[in-house]
Amino acid sequence: MRHSGFLPGRQWRVVKQGSYHNNTNVRNGSDMDLGVCLTDAFFTDGPRYDFPGLKELGREPVPFRFDQYKSHIAWCLEQEFGRNAVRMGEKAIHIHKDDQDKIHADVVPAFTFQIYGPRLGLGNARGAPLNGIALITEEGLSTGVEY
Repeated sequence: MRHSGFLPGRQWRVVKQGSYHNNTNVRNGSDMDLGVCLTDAFFTDGPRYDFPGLKELGREPVPFRFDQYKSHIAWCLEQEFGRNAVRMGEKAIHIHKDDQDKIHADVVPAFTFQIYGPRLGLGNARGAPLNGIALITEEGLSTGVEY
């Protein structure tokens, strides 16, 4: 991600996941699964009758779409590993470099996902949200577990 002129101005982190990170597979035979999560870009959910709005949450809309973010991450990976080593998938960006580097990884671009419950009591405040990650696929929004 060091090639990005975009990410230094955002809050983000790399999230390790999958069998390689959890040591539940043969390391020589598995790829690495990583998420690149923007922690200052959000998908939200809440009660249909009282959906939390950006103003209530103190947020501004991000100036880009999720597909633009995913394409930017793919571009960064191409700068690092070469265009032939990077292939865009439905959920992940696949890196397969078979020279002496032997790099095999799946990188999933994601935004933060927050689920809000109904308002609590008379103060109109909401409780703390449940946090996770989310991404958009051809089928729509796909959400992940709390991280």
